[in-house]
Amino acid sequence: VLGMVFLTNVLAWNQSAISHTFLISWTFAIVFVSGIKLTVFYRHYHAHHEASNSSFDKTKLWYRFFLSTTALTGILLGIGGIFFRAPDVQLGYILFPTALAGLSLSAAVLFSSCFPAFLLFTVFSMLPFGFYAFFTDSAEGITLAIADLIFLLFVIFAAHKLHLFTLGFLHLQNHILSIVKFMDQNRSKLVELQDQSQVTNISPLSAGLSPTKSYQLLESMVEAGTQELLNAYQEVRQNKERLELAITASNLGLWDWDLVSDHVYYQNFEGILGYKEDEEPGFMAHLQSLVHPEDFPLVRHAMADHLKGKTRFYLVEYRVKHKSGKWIWVEDRGKVVEWKNKRAKRLIGTHRDISVNKDTTEQLQLAATVFDNISEAIFILDTELNFISVNNYFTTITGYTLTDVHHCSIMDYRHVPESVKAQYEEIHNHLNRYGFWQGELLERRKNGDTYPQWLQINAIYDDKNNIRQYVGIFSDLTTRKESEEQLRYLATYDSITGLANRSLFKNRLHAAINHARQNHSKLALLYIDLDRFKPINDTYGHEFGDKILSAAAERLISVMPSADTISRLGSDEFTVILDNYISSSQVAELCEKLIKTMKAPFIINNIEIALGCSIGVSEYPRNAKELQTMLNQADSAMYQSKRLGGNSYHFFTGNLQTYTLDKVKLETQLRKAIFEDEIVVYFQPKLNLANDTIDSVEALVRWDHPTDGMLTPDNFVPIAEETGLVSAIGEVVIGKVCQQLIDWRNKGLGSIKVSINLSAQQIHKGDMAKVIGNILDKYQIDANLLEVELTESILMEDVHETVASLNKIRAMGISILLDDFGTGYSSLSYLKKFPIDVLKIDKSFVEDIDTDPDDAAIVKAIIAMAHSLDLSVIAEGVERNEHLAFLRAHGCDGVQGHLISEPLNGANMAELLLKQKSAANAG
Repeated sequence: VLGMVFLTNVLAWNQSAISHTFLISWTFAIVFVSGIKLTVFYRHYHAHHEASNSSFDKTKLWYRFFLSTTALTGILLGIGGIFFRAPDVQLGYILFPTALAGLSLSAAVLFSSCFPAFLLFTVFSMLPFGFYAFFTDSAEGITLAIADLIFLLFVIFAAHKLHLFTLGFLHLQNHILSIVKFMDQNRSKLVELQDQSQVTNISPLSAGLSPTKSYQLLESMVEAGTQELLNAYQEVRQNKERLELAITASNLGLWDWDLVSDHVYYQNFEGILGYKEDEEPGFMAHLQSLVHPEDFPLVRHAMADHLKGKTRFYLVEYRVKHKSGKWIWVEDRGKVVEWKNKRAKRLIGTHRDISVNKDTTEQLQLAATVFDNISEAIFILDTELNFISVNNYFTTITGYTLTDVHHCSIMDYRHVPESVKAQYEEIHNHLNRYGFWQGELLERRKNGDTYPQWLQINAIYDDKNNIRQYVGIFSDLTTRKESEEQLRYLATYDSITGLANRSLFKNRLHAAINHARQNHSKLALLYIDLDRFKPINDTYGHEFGDKILSAAAERLISVMPSADTISRLGSDEFTVILDNYISSSQVAELCEKLIKTMKAPFIINNIEIALGCSIGVSEYPRNAKELQTMLNQADSAMYQSKRLGGNSYHFFTGNLQTYTLDKVKLETQLRKAIFEDEIVVYFQPKLNLANDTIDSVEALVRWDHPTDGMLTPDNFVPIAEETGLVSAIGEVVIGKVCQQLIDWRNKGLGSIKVSINLSAQQIHKGDMAKVIGNILDKYQIDANLLEVELTESILMEDVHETVASLNKIRAMGISILLDDFGTGYSSLSYLKKFPIDVLKIDKSFVEDIDTDPDDAAIVKAIIAMAHSLDLSVIAEGVERNEHLAFLRAHGCDGVQGHLISEPLNGANMAELLLKQKSAANAG
């Protein structure tokens, strides 16, 4: 208490809300009461207690005075708790309640043999603070008051249990001491009888009796004395046996320490610690060798205090090493029974193994902590389904506290409808029959809101297999239901425009074709692509582009409100299904109207944007009679409109075969290019920001066309994917990468990692891991030097197959990079599901990180998230020093872009690496 008062003065002296006069008066009052109480305690308690060797004498005036001063101390602390709760007093909300709680816990131990003293101190110190907090009319105050009350109840319960335990132990100790005292008395009686026999041995002769009579008299006296000695010895022996049995039964180890000779007598010590009496060198020497190093200072201090007369008992709990090698907890209790010249001569005490109690206490504390902090609502019911206890999360979900529901039936505490009560009656019957029930319920919170709940109740049985209690666990399904609804929506609808997505579109088109076939009706499919959307999206960003797509969808709906299905397939591509139309001219009118509507400027963020659209039309049964053919034809017709300048529409006709022939021609040239070694590989360096060195590059495919020059992937990869040539090109690229790695290795340029880009076709067709492994074996290249890059869209196609394929590749030692992160699905789930090692931030986020706060925030978030998942981060599109400085400052692992280097062929890349090596050697 005095320590708390001192700390309060230190912290509160300079607080503006604390009056120095009040602080001094309050401190003086506590110190004064404590001093008076200590004086009375010292003068009266020791005298009465030592004289009676028993517990408190509740009839004594000093005892009542002791209780009164204890209550007064609690009241003063309670007043302090109220006063120091002022909003601008820093110790009001945290320090003072915490200190009061600590004092209450200490009082539970200190007053374990005097439960009224603890009750008065704790109640008068804790309740004023709680009442004051409750009537502050604030949610924080009410919460604090409830917490104060709950803590008080728990402490009172624990203190009462400790009180009962202490009284039991004191009773046992007094019983043992009385037995020892009785043994000492019998030993004195034996000595007394022996002395009497010696005196009697002389008395007959001195009385003048004849030798014969004297001898007979002496013989009878000796026999009587001997019999008396034997009876006394037998009684002592029986008492000793009783003592040994009592010690063994109580699982105590008795010790008797002669401090003069340092001899220790042990009883049942082997049963507790496993050591025999002859294995103990001495009391303190034995303790120091066996007691846990962290606990020995506590043992030595407790022993020293008792030997100096500072404590009535030597009492301490500590860990000691059993002979088997394990640590056990023991309680050591003793008392000096002989003094000489104010120095202790003899100390008697007991050892008790309390390991089970310690383990039980720790398990109970752990169980209570789990019960109160688990993120599931838990409650306990009696056999009539009345609440006994609830945890914190129960209150969080329902709004009801333990006070609200205690002893209330689970059917009545929240005024549920009769139908729900009937359901709970069924649950009760099911529990009585099977002991278990689980299911979904629609429940009501304290504020009246309803919510879905998944409930599981189990019966708890006693030793006789009778139901004693029920334990229920439930979770709030609100978020889960909303997520499921959102997932169902996202599975069939586009999140940006609200239109049907590709999956729902195909289902609708398939159904429409079947309907048209059965009813011999017409069906038209419109394939719509926004003109000039890509450059606008690249210029203004994806968020701006999403707003354009949403606005375009609204215009599309306004022009064709009677369409069977309007969908967005992806990017800026839309489709419309028209069924039961009269003629192609009607479709043409709708197309013209849509083109006119799309030509009108879009106003997005006060920016005027001019777009247009290209439309392709395929008709059933005129052009095609199955889904994929109609889609391909509409797509071809749309590309015809786009090639002719956009803002137009075309019906699929035979004339579009020309475009198909061009594609066939390009395909033929591409096949020839693969065999004639026209496929080349360029390398774009990646700068490692940890050491400012280029230790990895990205392989970029190029087509060295005989007439058109060096072609980038945009000019031929789409055709390669359509015709299935992309896998062959991929194998060529991997082979050329391996050849280049060998060349760099021979030039002593170090181990440079090379990443290659894989397409969806390469992942999903054939065993890509086997293909890569064969090429690496052919060139004897370490798999750790190879990385593969994939886009988000590839990951989401046939997830199960993709995960299996990537796991095989990664098992070879090849790292997996996720390219263009943030531009596709951006679902965090695949970061957990797929074996990804590196994230590459798309350049669209990097372009404006030094000027756009949104882009900067996104980039920082991606870096932080990736590092929390133990993933590395590489940023693409770094073109200015500001980009590099920002990424370096926020912990990006690597960068790639024109600021570092343009894509280079193998020879130029070797020169760059050689310069880097020379600079490193020179440095």
